[in-house]
Amino acid sequence: MKSCEFCNSSFKPYRSTSKFCSKFCQKKDHSKRWTENRRPCISTKMCVICNNSFDTYRSNVICCSKECSIVNDKNCIKKWEIDNIGKVRSSKSKYKKERAIRRLEGFDSEMTSLFEKAAELELEDGLKRNLHHIYPLMECPRFCGLDVPWNIEILTVEEHVEKHRELRLTDYNIKD
Repeated sequence: MKSCEFCNSSFKPYRSTSKFCSKFCQKKDHSKRWTENRRPCISTKMCVICNNSFDTYRSNVICCSKECSIVNDKNCIKKWEIDNIGKVRSSKSKYKKERAIRRLEGFDSEMTSLFEKAAELELEDGLKRNLHHIYPLMECPRFCGLDVPWNIEILTVEEHVEKHRELRLTDYNIKD
């Protein structure tokens, strides 16, 4: 018989090296030793999301919990997207695969600048802008346009919808 190092009860060990009577005692002993031997706190900081104070062992931590860290990451991504709205819109375009096929090489910077110009106009007057293909990429049965700067015009959403409505009516010979 041996004596448990945590609760001092006697137990019959399964191995000669057993020190504890149960897993519970082993875990409790481990957590007790961990709290006694843990590193001292470097500093107390304020969370950038919820403004709660928290102790940290590292100097680069700015959030008190995993949840606040996730919110902070989302805020950083949103801020970057707002600052780089032209890049975001050009990369998240609806017809990205089709445009890659129909885009001539060497016009990526001009296309990105058109997206950025649309974003600037949107910030100036608050109206959402879209890039409209004068000759659409895949919508019409008679023709198919290219994704190049000279086939693009910047329109408000209402103007864009109206142009597409007119195009569908004339292209498919539908009477209003």
